Amino acid sequence: MITALEWLGLWVGVSLAAGLLIAVAGYRRNTLRRRAEESRRIDPPDGEPQD
Repeated sequence: MITALEWLGLWVGVSLAAGLLIAVAGYRRNTLRRRAEESRRIDPPDGEPQD
């Protein structure tokens, strides 16, 4: 039989793990997007005039 305290601990652990995964996924997506924008700014594709 699982006690209420064990259920609470399990729920807190799962919630923390899910929150961490969501935070890491969002951080990586923003970092990749920012890196892509910076590389696009630094290295414009051929055909665009360079200063």
